[in-house]
Amino acid sequence: MQKRKAAAFRNAEYEHHLLITADTIVVAQNTILGKPQDRDDAFRMLSMLSDYTHQVMTAVSVLWKGELRTFVERTDVVFPELSTDEINYYLEHYKPYDKAGAYGIQEWMGIVAIDQIKGSYTNVVGLPTARLYQELKNIK
Repeated sequence: MQKRKAAAFRNAEYEHHLLITADTIVVAQNTILGKPQDRDDAFRMLSMLSDYTHQVMTAVSVLWKGELRTFVERTDVVFPELSTDEINYYLEHYKPYDKAGAYGIQEWMGIVAIDQIKGSYTNVVGLPTARLYQELKNIK
């Protein structure tokens, strides 16, 4: 999807503009988790993540002077077992509907319900900034 976003701007009008697009997914138990459709979907996703190591993957495209560069960053995130009350608390007090996997690491869930993270924190937020910076340094 991030490639389609970038391709939409691949014309002479935007030749001297830097375009960065990104899309994030969560993969748990061999299932891709995008943004939840409703509360039940968010509850289902968070239940899948409970007591499980999942992967957060962000695909990033950088378009500069007609050249498209793409990379994918992966971060492993370990959740402890979440109780029904904890999941319901999160769903009642936070906004999971615009986040892949139904949680934001920068919110309550990330503060109390992550045992371990292996990789980029900012990738889990939605944009792997350290990797993006390295890619931008290589653009001529």
